[in-house]
Amino acid sequence: MVNFFSSTKVTGQYLLSLVKWFTSTMFGNETSVQTFADSGFSNKLLQGLSSLRQNEKFFDMMICVGDMQFPCHRVVLAASSNYFRFVL
Repeated sequence: MVNFFSSTKVTGQYLLSLVKWFTSTMFGNETSVQTFADSGFSNKLLQGLSSLRQNEKFFDMMICVGDMQFPCHRVVLAASSNYFRFVL
């Protein structure tokens, strides 16, 4: 299996082109690409991440400061901090 995305810079426009090509190849040219927008998605995402933290689910690292330990989600740290993106 080839990991296509590891060697290709993927942009939104490129992905849209790929989806259009795939749907026309699989279903013929008469099929159009439909888009879906959810204006509340970002709030739902943050609520979901907060719920995971509150329920102590899927922590994959620990930050230690003195005698205190803070369980963390590595991907959240990397997404929100250039420092953690670099060191993780």
